Amino acid sequence: MAPTSSLFASHIGIFGNTGSGKSNTLCKFYTDCFDRMREAGSLDSGKGQFIFIDFNGEYTSSDVLCPEKKVYELDTAAKAGKQKVPVPDDFYFDLETWAILTQATEKTQRPFLRACLRTARKIVDAHNSVAYLEKMMRSFLEGYFGHERVFAEQRDDFARCMAFVVDKDNLRDSEDKVRETVEDIEIFAGTATPILRIGNAYGNSAAEVESNVFSAFNTLPKKLRDLVEDLPSIVEFCARFLFLQRWRSGSIAREHISSLIPRLENQMKEARKLYETTPGGKLLSADEPVKVFSLLDANLDQKKLVPLIIAKYVYREQRSRGRSEQDSSVHLIVDEAHNILSYDSQRESESWRDYRLETFEEIVKEGRKFGMYLTVSSQRPSDISPTIISQMHNYFIHRLVNDDDLRAVGKAVSFIDHATSSMIPVLPQGACIASGTAIPYPTQVQVDKMPTIKQPHSYDRDLATAWGF
Repeated sequence: MAPTSSLFASHIGIFGNTGSGKSNTLCKFYTDCFDRMREAGSLDSGKGQFIFIDFNGEYTSSDVLCPEKKVYELDTAAKAGKQKVPVPDDFYFDLETWAILTQATEKTQRPFLRACLRTARKIVDAHNSVAYLEKMMRSFLEGYFGHERVFAEQRDDFARCMAFVVDKDNLRDSEDKVRETVEDIEIFAGTATPILRIGNAYGNSAAEVESNVFSAFNTLPKKLRDLVEDLPSIVEFCARFLFLQRWRSGSIAREHISSLIPRLENQMKEARKLYETTPGGKLLSADEPVKVFSLLDANLDQKKLVPLIIAKYVYREQRSRGRSEQDSSVHLIVDEAHNILSYDSQRESESWRDYRLETFEEIVKEGRKFGMYLTVSSQRPSDISPTIISQMHNYFIHRLVNDDDLRAVGKAVSFIDHATSSMIPVLPQGACIASGTAIPYPTQVQVDKMPTIKQPHSYDRDLATAWGF
């Protein structure tokens, strides 16, 4: 196997304390690779795809890596993100993803969430989505006949749900408008069975409840087409809609499902800023052979989530592409990988952490046969899943001084002897121990420093010069 294939057709681990030169090593590998691909005319062929997960905005400058790269600057602080991650059409209907994100309980909330996603999918896929939605709402309003007392309990939740059909872009105002139309509805108990009424309008049948009691709500202008075309909103609407419907029928206990709704709402709010469904929804594109996803302006929760979503869908695409295109490859490069590959994180539920690690572990264990390769760079190898570290084919180990980190590397790289291992804590900046399929024997290598303009934005500051010393 040619040296280039031995290195890049492999999983690569680059480890070293901050300031040891690991970012320079990672950047130099791929900068030189892109330069050679450009000379060979293969960079824009689409056969090799390179995706960088950049936690600190180190690779966003136009001179870093290559000028052909596409930078996605993801921002959770802004109402609308700077750029968004392209995702497939089924992203918002993926039960596995949303069950994990919303921490849905297995026996009660997960089945309910499945029903919500299926309902949303039916609406979107219907021949006439607006008519389908109108029929759903009419049947829902008629359903209060025989369940009059439930309406009084559901009044506030009803207003929040129906605000989506009035104007999903101005939910607070829409909720107020809906509430105004139903605030005078009351239960009249002066007959053998209670009935709903508003003023002198009664509901003695399902049809009368829908047409008479809810007449003021029915006359509100509604933007159903806008709702159907906004996938996050239609999913949240369906969750609130089915919550009311099933609570009313007694098929769910309100307290079992009510906690899921705000969690889903929060995740949909974040997703709207970060993801964009596109025709075909492909992350791999010959027009963008090198992509950098900058998470500098993303919040801590999304810094863990976005890399998982990218990895999951890129791997799914490459599994399909790799079978038919034997010369295709995808290279997922994760700098500061301890942020997402830690097996000891306390910021998330155990199921969510396990799902995230299982996704990346499957890539390192199975990705090679489909042409997908993982490069991880980290200053804390001891924080990373041992399964992932042990599956690296090539290691570049810069200075490490922490005993836990040294033990983690020692367990993974069994062919590094004691003498070589003892050198790691005293390696100078830029020097590393290289070993793996591309380097048969452990070798100390001094990686040339990149020109300043091409360096990732992680260089050391010269404070003596800055302070005039």
